[in-house]
Amino acid sequence: MIRLYTFVILALLLFQLNCKKGPTEPEVRNPRDYKWSMDTLSIPSGQVLMNSIWGTSAMNLYAVGHGWGSEATMWHFDGNRWTNVRLGSFEGGTIPAPFDLAAIHGLSDDNIFAVGNRSPFLPGISFIIHYDGKQWIEQQAPPGSYFLQAVWANAPNDVWACGINGTLLHYDGVQWTKDSVVVTTPSGSTFYLSSIARISTGEMFMLGAAYEPGSLQVPERWTYYFFRREREQWKLLDTFIRNDSERAGKWGGGGRLTVLPSGTMYSVDSYGVFQWNGSQWIRRYDNTNNTSQIFGTSDNNFFVTGAHGLLAHYDGTDWFQYSNLVRQNTLYTGGWADEKQVFVLGWVDGEKTVVLRGK
Repeated sequence: MIRLYTFVILALLLFQLNCKKGPTEPEVRNPRDYKWSMDTLSIPSGQVLMNSIWGTSAMNLYAVGHGWGSEATMWHFDGNRWTNVRLGSFEGGTIPAPFDLAAIHGLSDDNIFAVGNRSPFLPGISFIIHYDGKQWIEQQAPPGSYFLQAVWANAPNDVWACGINGTLLHYDGVQWTKDSVVVTTPSGSTFYLSSIARISTGEMFMLGAAYEPGSLQVPERWTYYFFRREREQWKLLDTFIRNDSERAGKWGGGGRLTVLPSGTMYSVDSYGVFQWNGSQWIRRYDNTNNTSQIFGTSDNNFFVTGAHGLLAHYDGTDWFQYSNLVRQNTLYTGGWADEKQVFVLGWVDGEKTVVLRGK
């Protein structure tokens, strides 16, 4: 009887210890050892080219971009699968066509902004939509504003968007109004503002570019601009003219600004990856392929995407290129990451979007 009693006590103790351990946590791999899977975003009617991704977690991600005939311009990932967010009134949504999306940024699950173009022709018409946790609703852009290429939300009453023809808009929580930059651009050029961001110090920055079309005698030319907001105005900090033969860019060019959770700002485009140290740009990565975006969780854990299947990782010490994911017919346009996994958008043959998931 004593032996049976002792056995029961030991069994109960072992049971309690096992209960305290809880469920086994999923293995967290080094990003360079991730196992990869792939989803395809496509529709029978035509192109699906996602350009921007944002979310609050790996169970709540949005991707936006171009969809043929205004169809499939936004997709949502719920942790299990990607679904087409049917925005258009022709497919059950609230927004009449035509429209395209270019960028997305938000503050929470129920406060998200996406911007793009209302017209199928350039310079287009500004297009802005907002999600309140229930549905996407179009917001009115000021007359005379054009195709928007970037959006950045600081607070519910402080949201910025910028785009073609120097379009610069601000949202105060009630309405969108025009803002502007003072800059002299070359005669006959098209001027656009390509990206906008705020860093941990509270400073806001913006990139711009002026494009001069070439001819048989004169090559095309790009001039790039770097702005900072000071005393309620945008001030031009620096400029340079593109020179591909020397790759002498001062920052990425006219591409995207990215701010990592650490608060550090990076610039990417034709000249690689540059880091802003508070007073100047420092080149961190150079590649012959154009780079499209940088994203990650810290200055010691971030990724860079680009043309011809470029996907590279930086761990604070060195760069690692995912050679197994290189595809000459694929442009990786950006991504999203947390400490356990990463999502990467890619255009394949200019027709469909793939989403690579590494974890």
